[in-house]
Amino acid sequence: MSAPQSPRAELLDPLPDQLHLFHHNPPLPRNGDASSIQRLQMLFCNRDREMKQGRARLEELLDCGPDASLWLIQGDSRIGKSHYARKLVLDVMMGRTGPGEYYFFIQANSSVSARRVLESIFMQLMDELLKGGSSTDDLLRTKERVESPSATGSVSEATSEGSATELGIQAGFKPVLEGAAKTVGTYGVSSTRAFSYGPLQDTELMRGIATALDRLASLRPKRVLLLIDDVDLIRSGVEGNRARDEILKCLRDVLDLARSQPIFLLTTRKLPKDREKEARVFMSLPLLREVDLRAIYQRHVDHLLAGTQVFDDRTLGWLVAHAAQRVGVFLHQCRALYDFALSNDHRAPLGDELRQAWLDHEWKELLSDEEAGAFARDLQAHVHAHSDAGAGREGTAGKVVPLLTLDRTVEDTALIHSWLRMRGDGRYEVAPALIDFLRGR
Repeated sequence: MSAPQSPRAELLDPLPDQLHLFHHNPPLPRNGDASSIQRLQMLFCNRDREMKQGRARLEELLDCGPDASLWLIQGDSRIGKSHYARKLVLDVMMGRTGPGEYYFFIQANSSVSARRVLESIFMQLMDELLKGGSSTDDLLRTKERVESPSATGSVSEATSEGSATELGIQAGFKPVLEGAAKTVGTYGVSSTRAFSYGPLQDTELMRGIATALDRLASLRPKRVLLLIDDVDLIRSGVEGNRARDEILKCLRDVLDLARSQPIFLLTTRKLPKDREKEARVFMSLPLLREVDLRAIYQRHVDHLLAGTQVFDDRTLGWLVAHAAQRVGVFLHQCRALYDFALSNDHRAPLGDELRQAWLDHEWKELLSDEEAGAFARDLQAHVHAHSDAGAGREGTAGKVVPLLTLDRTVEDTALIHSWLRMRGDGRYEVAPALIDFLRGR
């Protein structure tokens, strides 16, 4: 007789790979991290046509493309641009023969400003140069000023015969560039005068990026590729798209300064018509189909849960419909529901009863959130005010979805991950599932 089964045997227990299950941000394969590269490749599916076209275009750019160029992978928010772009770059670069090009992944949406994106680019380039012992004194000085805005310098004043040296940077009067000073004449030095450089200007930082790109290109006579991801999601507060426009301008200035013809590949929402001439379109990605979202779900459970189904058919169908063809929303909601089940010891597959409990929980969390609470109350009032409206945009759930205009950004709140979708000009489309939920309260 077999031993009785543990009461928790059918529960969704934490699994070794649960950290990566339904993660809406794709792995960032920096520094050749084998685990991240494997997950990036393993969890990507569909978009075969766009991937085939993208590989051919990127190969052509690297081999015989135009001069220094800025290219866009564009499309609606949360449709999988980042995963597509990272896998595209990885596939092409790992397939290059001989000593391949240098390539870098820059995550812009973790930055608070265009300046921080520039600093991240510069520091990644410097890490690569320092790893190979190929930096220069000028670049090291710029790096020191990025890391220590209050860095000081010193200059020797010659008054009689002796030996004087060129300028050497100090931070807190401790030399950081050993061997940087060199003899320039024979004088008697009576004193050393300290001074402050002042803040590193954007133009100096851009010149440093261009110099670092050229230095890397001189080590391997090939073009350097930078994938700069989510430039439209720089956390710029009420500035809206100002930070995106600023980083586009700065990157064009870097391209003008660099002699080595680097390639910048950016992911972003579609630029407004009056800005379309500022960059070239590498690929416009369409929305995914519902069958694609189901395939992505199955890819996750097959590879990370050994095929164990997390949701029943009805709940999975609700999640797919609610996502409105946006894989980022779909995975975010799958993960949130999965975490809720784990914390409350619910059994798999997860069904309607749990989904309703989770929706109640999510809404209460939003109302109590310091940043999202005010938006959530405005949203609830807006939905109730339009309960009997006959005009609006028809949503996927067959309900009229009123457009909501907000004079403040919600891009740093949980609302944008789940319940609102940007439509442009400060207008947001309310998710059909939330319409149903709020009208039922």
